[in-house]
Amino acid sequence: MSNNRKLILFLGDIAALVLSFLVVWLREGRFHFPHWVFQENIWAFAFVALVTILMLYAFDLYDFRFLRPASSNLWRLGAAMIISPIIGIIFFYALPFFHVTPKTNLAIFFVAFAILFILWRRVFFNIFSTSFQNKTVVWGTSAIASHLFEEIANNPHRGYDPLVHVKDEASLITVLENYHFHVLVIEDTLQLPDHLIEIIFKKKITTLSLISTYQEILQKVPVESVDETLFIQHVQHAKFLSKFLHRTFECFVAIIILIIAFPFILIMVIGIKIEDGGTILYKGNTRLGFLGKEFMLYKFRSMTEESKRSSGVGADWTVKSDPRVTRVGRIIRKLHIDELAQMINVLNGDISLVGPRPDVTTPGLELKKMVPSYYLRHIVKPGFTGWAQIKYHAPASHTEFIERFQYDLYYIKNRNFFFDLGIIVRTVQIIISHKL
Repeated sequence: MSNNRKLILFLGDIAALVLSFLVVWLREGRFHFPHWVFQENIWAFAFVALVTILMLYAFDLYDFRFLRPASSNLWRLGAAMIISPIIGIIFFYALPFFHVTPKTNLAIFFVAFAILFILWRRVFFNIFSTSFQNKTVVWGTSAIASHLFEEIANNPHRGYDPLVHVKDEASLITVLENYHFHVLVIEDTLQLPDHLIEIIFKKKITTLSLISTYQEILQKVPVESVDETLFIQHVQHAKFLSKFLHRTFECFVAIIILIIAFPFILIMVIGIKIEDGGTILYKGNTRLGFLGKEFMLYKFRSMTEESKRSSGVGADWTVKSDPRVTRVGRIIRKLHIDELAQMINVLNGDISLVGPRPDVTTPGLELKKMVPSYYLRHIVKPGFTGWAQIKYHAPASHTEFIERFQYDLYYIKNRNFFFDLGIIVRTVQIIISHKL
């Protein structure tokens, strides 16, 4: 259901982009499109449209949590609408890839799109928050059922209109006899009696699995519901060609990142050497990698050489205004460029570009003992970035580690090339927005 609405949302955005293109050319009086118009301009505006869609995705504007037209979500819209024209200006004017005349057409295009986009998103939210709703009953006793009911109540534009949350069969019978509704979400451990199946069939009520619906809406897998065999089979069934292309792609991207970042890396290396003359790279605490294999995660050193020996903890564990952090270290940590050294780990095959964040050995081993399914986190390579990193803050307790683990499970279950690409784009957005 949510996927259908996302498709409608996406198609509406495409329509807004096409209409914006038409506005540009109708303004020029070009009611008939000669061949040269398409030759010289259609690819340029197609490129701008692609960049715009990527920016909308990067700033979570296809995430239903941020679809509500609230002031707290306006910065996402503003950032997308600012960055897209900047990229367009760079490619249209600074680099000789495209030829668009007159130059004001780009500005007209983005102004038209901004207006049409805002109008379309407002119409979409209003229509799907009040119409095309499926009255929904949730049947289950678990905390997952309660959480899901609250989530769909707070997000009416998803298409679910929560009627009631029932916890026993008697209450469900009462609801079936006295109310008309469209969807029944059933906890996976419960089983419908034959006489209720007949009623549901006659009333044409759609039945959905609680866990599947929960995963669709919250985009994480509850630990209590994990089927370990299915997860392992899903990873094992990955084809050799897919693995080869994935490995080739991530090595290519890692090399490109190192090439682009080389001037910054050179300045960083000089700064580290000038400050205390110590080593450039720091091998952090031992990490758990693929199938629990231990490895050293590289970073550009941001702390004093004596920091690890002089403290009772590893240098990875820091506090605010930590005196062990050097002056250069404060800058590179703030900009996150100390982590660029992990591209070496990517090239070595220790980690992927995208995957669960590699655990520090001791906490990871403790969590394996506490959560029986935690080892599933290690059936894929850890990553430089990942779904959990962009969806959840850095964990500070075992409880928060388990919460983040649920997002890792969702990634493992749904990972593919385009999912990885989206995570990379979102990671760049997060880094940029935190620095603005």
